[in-house]
Amino acid sequence: MDNVKIVYNKMSYLYDDRLTLKAKGFMSLCIAYINSQNSKVKTFRLQDLAPYYRESATAVKSAMAELVDRGYVERSMDRLSNKRGVSWEFTFYE
Repeated sequence: MDNVKIVYNKMSYLYDDRLTLKAKGFMSLCIAYINSQNSKVKTFRLQDLAPYYRESATAVKSAMAELVDRGYVERSMDRLSNKRGVSWEFTFYE
């Protein structure tokens, strides 16, 4: 999980009863993080958020999977140019 982008619309995810509180909180944290940074910054690494939550990597992955399943996050694969592995890019839709 490397780069994250957020597409601003409205905060309808907060009222979606299909989402758990964990997924809503994680999405809110991502949005708050991007809003707190320089307005020119539109991407960040999920690891940048680690100081702001106590949950394990598994909990973060399950929240992300829930957001992907419900259509709030789009995941795309981006092959690294040095062929070391695969990098994932996530786009958040409020």
